[in-house]
Amino acid sequence: YSVLLPGAHIAPHEEDGATARLRIQVGLHVPAFGDCGLRVREHVTQWARGSIFAFDSTLNHEAWNFSSELRAVLLLDLGAGS
Repeated sequence: YSVLLPGAHIAPHEEDGATARLRIQVGLHVPAFGDCGLRVREHVTQWARGSIFAFDSTLNHEAWNFSSELRAVLLLDLGAGS
């Protein structure tokens, strides 16, 4: 699981090729209102309950929760380092 408290931000980062994986995230508890999102390269998306996102962990990505509620997602990692 990954939980982001209100106001939290995971700074932009990427994994090296040795630990590359396909990361799948499933929105379990996401704020109904406010800015709660995920960016992978130039693609920015906002979370919605039940949303599913999959991306290559070697791509630059970040997440944030600038809402007043916590955000919880289920993480599934496939590939190296899983």
